[in-house]
Amino acid sequence: MTADFSEARIRLMDHLDYARHLAAAPDFETLGGIIHSRLKGYVAAGIPQTERTLTERLGFEHHAVRYIARANEAGYLFARQFEHFSSNWVDFINANKAAEKALSDAKQAQAYKKGRSDAYRALDHAFAGVKSPIQGQSSGTTAPLSPHSPVTLTHEVHQTIDSIVKQELERRLAQLASPQTAGQDASRLQSGLRISQVLKLFLKASTSPRRRELKGTADAAVIVQFAIDFLGDPVLEAVSAADWERLDEALPDIPHHRNVPKEHRGSLYKRYRYAQSAGWGTLSRVTISTLKNRYHNGLSKFIGWAIKNNCYTQPKPVFECSDGETRRTSGALPTVCAS
Repeated sequence: MTADFSEARIRLMDHLDYARHLAAAPDFETLGGIIHSRLKGYVAAGIPQTERTLTERLGFEHHAVRYIARANEAGYLFARQFEHFSSNWVDFINANKAAEKALSDAKQAQAYKKGRSDAYRALDHAFAGVKSPIQGQSSGTTAPLSPHSPVTLTHEVHQTIDSIVKQELERRLAQLASPQTAGQDASRLQSGLRISQVLKLFLKASTSPRRRELKGTADAAVIVQFAIDFLGDPVLEAVSAADWERLDEALPDIPHHRNVPKEHRGSLYKRYRYAQSAGWGTLSRVTISTLKNRYHNGLSKFIGWAIKNNCYTQPKPVFECSDGETRRTSGALPTVCAS
């Protein structure tokens, strides 16, 4: 997450410090102990103040999410083995998000200050050799203008300053919006954005009147949110083919909202978890039409957009798994995934 080679080497060593312990762990219990111990240390440290520290924490977060997914698959109840794991995890994630926002705001403030400084230098150059408009000086003399000089400027000079600052800001905004700049930022997008962050960009893009191909993003957003909850909102680029396959197999197990208690209807993931814990006694599955047209197509639309916009570089997954008990529509036979 940096173009500075020296900084990248330092960050790599920070990651290797704990990654080698994770790789050497012989079982889920040992691995969970290492993760829980480091998690408590991160929580105690509070909100990270530097990009280097935040990058280390995000790398650890990725490893922890993969551990949680593997433990769930194996039926290992890690959260019960380590006291306060869930609350520490929530505090850890919130601190990371707060740091991301704070560092982003700091970068914007630095960019503004630099633009203002450049504008003053341009003003100095523009007025070099011109009679000084500083009140109290005799005409025929010249003096460079400086933002640090204790002088009083005329109204005309203030207007000139405003004009130069406006032009400089417009130039910088145009550079940020140019295709070349977007291409330069592609690697950062590919490696740094979580699924939830890409979803926000996806929904924002869909509001453009020219983006008709993104019609139906509301339905897509619902099933993408299920993917976020199911996978733990990892960095999108880190989601593997195996992760997509697990998600595909889970989609048919989202029950229809009928007979699901009201407190478990807030999201598709809550309905899914309710079916997993309470069983399918009085529950019913969604139709194949809903599974294909809303769930499969919604995920495919989202991932296709992410690939097109340099947010995901791996092959586009295919979602086709449906349960044999899924209700049929229009006489079509249900498709059963290979697994």
